Amino acid sequence: MVKRSMATLLVLLLGCPGDVEIHDAAEPDVSKSDAPGQESSVPLHDGPSCPTLAELEGSYQGTFDGTLSGSVPATVSGTVSFTLVRQGTDEFVTITGGKLVGVAQGAIDYTADMGGTVKCDKIDAKITNGKVLTATFEGTMTGTWSSGAINDGTWIGQDTTATFQGTGSWKATRQ
Repeated sequence: MVKRSMATLLVLLLGCPGDVEIHDAAEPDVSKSDAPGQESSVPLHDGPSCPTLAELEGSYQGTFDGTLSGSVPATVSGTVSFTLVRQGTDEFVTITGGKLVGVAQGAIDYTADMGGTVKCDKIDAKITNGKVLTATFEGTMTGTWSSGAINDGTWIGQDTTATFQGTGSWKATRQ
């Protein structure tokens, strides 16, 4: 069965001048999604400037720092570690085993998990399961991969009761 667009059906029903050709537009591919929280079926490494999967894969370690604003402003710093792993049909690279371990104001320990994806050379990660004293927090981390390192990463986070928010930078190098 041939699928026809509404415009084509109208032209066929109402008629058109003899010298006009009718071409149906391609059907949209609704199987692809870039909606937040959904995996995209678009290849992640399809551009000429994208690193190869072999270049991306591996263990990374680095540092982060920043500031917290809220009822008691504070500085934060710590370490970040994760592994980039090829997934599926060699099109996807995911962040696995990601950990943040840090200290706020030089005395208050905290930890969090990190996971996400790499699309071409762009890192897009979520901070989850963050724990500091009795509070929990979450956030996002972004950055650009270049020559075995992420040197321009940024992060933003917030505790789940919206008492404090934090922002800062991070970097990591392939080990």
